[in-house]
Amino acid sequence: MNLLIEYAPTLAIAVVGVGLLGYAVAVALAAFASGEQGTLSARLRGWFETAPAQNLGLPCAAISAFAIVAVLLRAFPPPSNENGAFAFKAFGLEFTGPSGPITLWVICFLAFVAALKLLRV
Repeated sequence: MNLLIEYAPTLAIAVVGVGLLGYAVAVALAAFASGEQGTLSARLRGWFETAPAQNLGLPCAAISAFAIVAVLLRAFPPPSNENGAFAFKAFGLEFTGPSGPITLWVICFLAFVAALKLLRV
């Protein structure tokens, strides 16, 4: 069990990387492969064209929210408490450990999703 906990961050990064790679392959197939009727590339192209906000906008929003959080954490590292864990207070709440960056990511992602919803025609 300790081995799983030890390798969990590496496994999470690997799963996200494989997912991003698969998504990039799907976008490339839809954009550049021949669009003959009934082929995988034609089905992918139709899927991306029918709902672009969901199929292109949401993954881009997730990546953009991650980039914002990563840049902010790099530029303004949060102070550590007496235990060595990151801790900060905002909006009357106290965030310790990974809860701060996760909360910031969720807020950024939801803001992007709300903007997509408002701008969608």
